[in-house]
Amino acid sequence: ALEDALSLGQPQELDELSQAISRLMHERQRTMQERKVAVHVPEIMSIHRARISLKRYRYLLLAIKPCLNAQQRKRLPALKTVQTAIGEYHDAALFRAWLKTSGKPGAQIPARSHGSDSRKDTVALRKVLERTWTL
Repeated sequence: ALEDALSLGQPQELDELSQAISRLMHERQRTMQERKVAVHVPEIMSIHRARISLKRYRYLLLAIKPCLNAQQRKRLPALKTVQTAIGEYHDAALFRAWLKTSGKPGAQIPARSHGSDSRKDTVALRKVLERTWTL
């Protein structure tokens, strides 16, 4: 769809579209960088906020993939790897918290109580964040 819009657009419309995409990319990248810096493993809410920012940025890049340069396209798999690792860490932490609250269907997990207590998960996530999540 983006390729069609680019091929049919007028020069002024393309310039406006390019500027809007550029602003959105800059905003999403800035937010993602702020959230990345704010990550405190194993504090699950900071990790969750970083994942959401990363997800929004990655999905934006996927939407405009035909317009990306080779370096930007090359980063997409790494962003997905980080997003997946953070998601798995988050899910495991929530599951452990749910088990601690009785493990019964419908049991509520107390707000802000679900940090990860698995050293192995924490170490693995830190490695992914340090090695893979680069801007």
